[in-house]
Amino acid sequence: AITKVEVTDHISDIEKEQTIDIVGLEDQIRVKSDCPATISIFSTNGTLLNKVNSNGESTINVGSYKGLAIVKVIAGNMATSKKVLVK
Repeated sequence: AITKVEVTDHISDIEKEQTIDIVGLEDQIRVKSDCPATISIFSTNGTLLNKVNSNGESTINVGSYKGLAIVKVIAGNMATSKKVLVK
């Protein structure tokens, strides 16, 4: 007996390219992403200043902190970090 096997080679789900924008403001940091994201903001000595979950665009207060901050964003299957100056 001969068994016929059909193999289909296709991709059913193609993920779109995700973009993440991070901008430092006076006492806040604005983060825009194409999908839900977890945003963590650290001082240069590693202290966690703030952590939030976002559904697209968030403006996060960093209180009285001034100086360089490190913003880590995890959105979907993408993670990025950026240094941001908070004035």
